[in-house]
Amino acid sequence: MSFFFPLLQVFQRRYELYSRIFWTILLAAAGAVHLALPHIFEAYYPPYLPHPHLAVLVSGMVEWTILALLWIPRMKLWAWLSTGSLMIAYLPVHIYVLTDHTALFGQSPPPPFSIPLWVAWLRLPVQILFIIWAFHLASVLRR
Repeated sequence: MSFFFPLLQVFQRRYELYSRIFWTILLAAAGAVHLALPHIFEAYYPPYLPHPHLAVLVSGMVEWTILALLWIPRMKLWAWLSTGSLMIAYLPVHIYVLTDHTALFGQSPPPPFSIPLWVAWLRLPVQILFIIWAFHLASVLRR
């Protein structure tokens, strides 16, 4: 049994490292698109939430901030907690797209980037997995 304990520690270190690499790529790309092409995301922004343009730009800046925090050793716990919280904050947008199909197809003018309905359905469980993943990594760091 004592033989497996060091292997488990190595796996956990690599798991967190590979997770940071994945999230760095994801957050860098998402942040860049949110900042460079905010109109794409504004088309899917729920009308009951205020200031779509500002919210999209701020979300891009938050994504890049979290990306930087992931690589500061003393801030990794906060970065994972922030990542999970950000994914929770995106849930209303994903739910809005699923419940109001005009966000996908019925707008006039149509959105600049349309996504198929099956992709919208797939995004929701993926988002939930992202939330679980981020908070799990935070719990691993707390130990």
